Amino acid sequence: MTIANQAYIDAVIAKCAALKSARLWAPEPIIRPLGWLSNFPPDDKTAAAILLDSFVFFSEATKPRLLVGAFEAAARTPPRSARSLRPGFLRDAVFTGVLGEKPNPTDSAFAITRMVRQHLSVPEDRFLSLHDALERAERGIPVVFVDDVTITGDQFMTTWSAPARGSDSFKSVAANATLEVACIYLVATASARQRIEKEASPVRLYATHCLDDSNRYDSLPRRQPPPLVPDALQMVEALLDRHTPTLRFRDDDSYMNKDPMWKRLGSRNAASYSRNGSNVPDGTLPIFWADGPSDSWIPLCEAQVNFVDVIRDLFGDYRAEWPPEHFANHFVRPAYFAKLESAPVPALWWSRNGQDDGTPVPALRRGSHPHTDRRRLNSCSRGSAVHRGVPSDGQEPGSNLRGARAQRS
Repeated sequence: MTIANQAYIDAVIAKCAALKSARLWAPEPIIRPLGWLSNFPPDDKTAAAILLDSFVFFSEATKPRLLVGAFEAAARTPPRSARSLRPGFLRDAVFTGVLGEKPNPTDSAFAITRMVRQHLSVPEDRFLSLHDALERAERGIPVVFVDDVTITGDQFMTTWSAPARGSDSFKSVAANATLEVACIYLVATASARQRIEKEASPVRLYATHCLDDSNRYDSLPRRQPPPLVPDALQMVEALLDRHTPTLRFRDDDSYMNKDPMWKRLGSRNAASYSRNGSNVPDGTLPIFWADGPSDSWIPLCEAQVNFVDVIRDLFGDYRAEWPPEHFANHFVRPAYFAKLESAPVPALWWSRNGQDDGTPVPALRRGSHPHTDRRRLNSCSRGSAVHRGVPSDGQEPGSNLRGARAQRS
């Protein structure tokens, strides 16, 4: 690995850290850039960094603003444009969600319809099931489908063709009648928009962000990452050649195995870099989200994060606070911790302002160590304790201990 390549990898890591610090990216365990990079041997790290540098994440916190932007994009289309909506279209419209390929109550469209009601003050009676929306459309009332992200357009096309009333679907009714239909997404790819507007005429798609082909990995020659990395596309293709055959998909995503190229490039070969909140579109490169050849493989972002399992796994039984088998994985040992373990007398952790208290607290779990057992604190006096640590403000040991005691008391 050259010095330039290492500098580039360090710059990408620093960029990811800045995005997480600014809360534009989600914290662990939703996005794990360092863990993901650790999957690859040194010869592949530059190519992995090129992929990571292109990754796009849309956080949950930005969704309300993206939603407003999507409706503004629909409302502000120039009146004479072929894609413009008639005056009053959104005012008169009813709304329904885009269903998943296998509809279930956790489909993202349900969250988006609720967001439309909350943030755009749309009356609740204007949100309808697919059946009722089709009936309104036949009566000349505009219908707006809403969802968060589309990479391939698959889910909308499934909804468009799905039986909504007996054997009737929006597709079959639109073939014999003029319907006023639009779909609004927070984020869509240009290819998904082109497909939907072609195959589901007269639908028009509007989105806050419309991702063009530069969001595909094979567009790398047109947007070489700085500093210039020779043969960036060839490096990424070599990485995919080596690692995608070993990727594994869980039960809900097993359909990704039906086409060998989907395993490499994502559903319908979309080759996208994006993630939306707590879900990953299946058009995103599987190298980012699929399971690897072993349990030690760390996805950059899992297809879906079960936060209940994450919290339960992290803390376990609250009496024990931190499961012993996970102690080393989640607790970063500070440099001074060895002094606490070897202390011949009881030691007290003293925090001046309450910051960073969480650093040693896991070590104070009941019975975790004979010298850090909280049951012994009642039997020791303050005078017998020895100051061996570093105050939470990072000053030298003992430099402000008296001030810390005064503030705490």
